[in-house]
Amino acid sequence: MNRFYSAFRSLTFVLLAGFALASCSDDDDDNATPSLDDKVEYDGQTYNLRTGVVEDYGTGDVEGHYNYDFYVTDGTLVVEDDEAASLENAKILVYTELFSSGEAAFTTGTFTFVQDAESSQANGKHVFENAEVIVDSNNDNILDENDDVFEATGGTVTVSGSNNNYTLDFNLTLNNGKTARGNYSGNFRYFDER
Repeated sequence: MNRFYSAFRSLTFVLLAGFALASCSDDDDDNATPSLDDKVEYDGQTYNLRTGVVEDYGTGDVEGHYNYDFYVTDGTLVVEDDEAASLENAKILVYTELFSSGEAAFTTGTFTFVQDAESSQANGKHVFENAEVIVDSNNDNILDENDDVFEATGGTVTVSGSNNNYTLDFNLTLNNGKTARGNYSGNFRYFDER
């Protein structure tokens, strides 16, 4: 588990407070698929995403791959002394640990879930083995240990763009049998963790 993720999750569980702006998708046409631009849909709720973070871990964790971790949330990241200090007004957080094929740099593309990123099935492919969705399930407006954390058991994540201006599209099957799908485009706050 990476350092920022641990710190970010600790901050999420301990320091997060505020009232989130969760919005329900309400569409009179049941046959129409609502646009998920800068949104995540989970368990019948649609959340407006407004913050993206990317951490560059480089090579080393998985041979033959380059690691970027992406986070998207409806909250606001507070940074102090170039470190993540807290996350305010968050009702949902989506975390993905992505491994692109090759060790020169992170490359965009479609990443597919695998059970073990170090297995032969991951060789030469863009993969992920760890993705989580944290939801303010007790509606106390704080993401903490009393809330639900769901791990991905399948799905895809597609990353496009460059220079920290990315589009992240995801469709994750979670360990509770539900799905989280969404999209976020914009400038991702970059942290170099190499």
